[in-house]
Amino acid sequence: MEGEATFTDGCYIDAEGHRLWTPERQWFSADDGLKTTRGLIAHLQQHPESVADEFEEDDVEALVEILQELQKVLIEAQQNGKRFNLTAGG
Repeated sequence: MEGEATFTDGCYIDAEGHRLWTPERQWFSADDGLKTTRGLIAHLQQHPESVADEFEEDDVEALVEILQELQKVLIEAQQNGKRFNLTAGG
């Protein structure tokens, strides 16, 4: 295969638009997600300068709000015995 593959709509696609492969979805416990999310929130609130090269102050506040919304979803998943996964689009 020549050229680079791109990650689009959850799978890798070659330059001609052919699907190459889709990574296996990984599921995680809500407990692990909450631990990670809470740690990220605390770190960003205590050390916003740690991401100053990447984000402006308003962006950090918005990121914390997004993580707090994710935390709510994870709490509900935890209460209902559900797992979760995150998928990022490219």
